[in-house]
Amino acid sequence: SQDRSVDKYMKTLEEVNQNPDFREFMSAEEDNRKIENSLRREAIEQGSLAEKQSIAKAMLNDNLDVNTISKYTGLSEEEIKILK
Repeated sequence: SQDRSVDKYMKTLEEVNQNPDFREFMSAEEDNRKIENSLRREAIEQGSLAEKQSIAKAMLNDNLDVNTISKYTGLSEEEIKILK
């Protein structure tokens, strides 16, 4: 009885997976998830960069040298000079 239920479930699952409409839908869903994840990651990176720049500006205001600021923020010396 339980084996027949599992067999029926597996057969239905195989049929659904072979359906081109379902496969196209799942592909589109996966594409959307990847795009959303990329946008989320980009937003986090932009926020992190903005935070580093803010810290670097504060350090510049405290007259710390560019090399030290670069060391602690991870920003390049060129990026820091642009912030001056």
